[in-house]
Amino acid sequence: GKLMPDGTRQWTTIVVTEAYPTSSPYGDHGFTGINVDPSGQFLYFSGGSRTSFGEVETNSGNYPGMREQALTSKIYRVPIDAENLYWLNDSTFLENSGFVFAEGLIVYPNPFSSACQVYFPNASEETRTIKLYAQSGALVYQSVPFNGSFFKLEKPLIANGNYTLVIDASGEQRAKQRVIMY
Repeated sequence: GKLMPDGTRQWTTIVVTEAYPTSSPYGDHGFTGINVDPSGQFLYFSGGSRTSFGEVETNSGNYPGMREQALTSKIYRVPIDAENLYWLNDSTFLENSGFVFAEGLIVYPNPFSSACQVYFPNASEETRTIKLYAQSGALVYQSVPFNGSFFKLEKPLIANGNYTLVIDASGEQRAKQRVIMY
């Protein structure tokens, strides 16, 4: 909230989402945690998860066959001064919004200064590479091919900034996430 001259705070709404089918009251993780990026320009928050491990979660039979929703299991990034956004529970809408910071893979820590761990499930042990793209779309880094689910990414000799990390297998994108190097 914005600090007012009298010491109180004026709170504003950042985002409201379309309703989505929740799981049981004990299993739905909801939207959790808000972090401010080091530059003070963005807020990051988790879309939570309606399951623990992607399992079917019916909420006592109310939603047969239901797993995650478009709004869940993502990390979002919004400008720190964003107000009154409305998000649909729709994958295409969210993909085109520019607010989805991460989904489908884990990069930790992020932001990072020297190295990070990249995790993306790889039960079939397919050969993969990690690629980093600048905001211009230019490829600025490509790892050596690897098999497995974990990869330690040492910070390449490129400028600090925002990049898109892509997991690639045989020329096909498997997952992507924005990363910040400082």
